Amino acid sequence: MPDRLYPADGSSPAHYHCFACGTHGSAIDLVKQVEGLEFLPTVQ
Repeated sequence: MPDRLYPADGSSPAHYHCFACGTHGSAIDLVKQVEGLEFLPTVQ
């Protein structure tokens, strides 16, 4: 995943958008994708 991640908008830092590849989602989705984890281990 490219390192160009930004909040999707100024009102919610819990969401991200990668302008390089178009990936977007919640902070939990980002950790799941980067770390390769399922939901429960991500939130623990």
